[in-house]
Amino acid sequence: MKFSVIMPSYNHGLYIEKAINSVLNQSCSDLELIIIDNYSIDNTNDVLDKFKDNRIKIFKFNNNGVIAASRNYGIQKAKGAFIAFIDSDDIWYENKLEISYNSLNKSRSFIFHPMDKLINNKIKTNNINYRSNEVDIFKILFQGNIIPTSSVIIRRKLLIEVNMFNEDKKLITSEDFELWLRILNFGCNAYLIPKTLGCIREHSSNSSSNLKRIINAGIYAIKKNINNLKLSHSKIKLVHKKSLAFLFFSYAMFLIKKNDPKGALKLLKKALRFDCSKLIYSISIILSLLMITKNNFFKIVKQ
Repeated sequence: MKFSVIMPSYNHGLYIEKAINSVLNQSCSDLELIIIDNYSIDNTNDVLDKFKDNRIKIFKFNNNGVIAASRNYGIQKAKGAFIAFIDSDDIWYENKLEISYNSLNKSRSFIFHPMDKLINNKIKTNNINYRSNEVDIFKILFQGNIIPTSSVIIRRKLLIEVNMFNEDKKLITSEDFELWLRILNFGCNAYLIPKTLGCIREHSSNSSSNLKRIINAGIYAIKKNINNLKLSHSKIKLVHKKSLAFLFFSYAMFLIKKNDPKGALKLLKKALRFDCSKLIYSISIILSLLMITKNNFFKIVKQ
């Protein structure tokens, strides 16, 4: 068997049918779909009962709020040579596995691809320029987690070698990022397929809504892996500082898009503690000016 597809789920009855169909309708049909349901209390069971495809294997598993545990349970049940991940609210395009399989070879054990965004049932095209097909550990330390979980395919043997996902609760929301760091530190670069092959659904119930928790989990993921870099102690310290600076900087940019300049400024100040780059410094000044202008505007209006 070529692929074991791992799909954890909890209360995604509204979305899981489309996610399952996007897997079953792949042009490459040599697969098993392993669904690990965390005892959903919505209509998930009714949706799952509709499917009679013998490629589907459903397991009930209490993960105690740790999605990494569900994914690891699925990996342990898998029989395929390659493990593919998809969340139960995401969707693959029909040629995802076929194109991915053609991109795999003896020297590639970890591949991924860009994903579009699905917002209010409308697809927002991914226009990110990744620049290079090869992704090493420094790229995701300095550019953030550019590897969407629902796009990833990893050789099962490699996943077992690195002990799968870390189930530490401090890593919740960044358990995927921590695994990518560990695999890349293991000496296996990720290969980017330069084609969008699926879409990630964005909605209010996404776990990514808790920004503080995400940032803390990201910091912890970096801390757990930074000392394993094959660099001198002084260079590791420098890489650590730069990676933390980018982490705070990237979420500051996120808050700017969310029209929260005050929150963004707080994160930019934290970024400046680790890396006083001209870009971060300039944006800090601009945001400060914007906030002053905004405050003055409201004072004038009140008068």
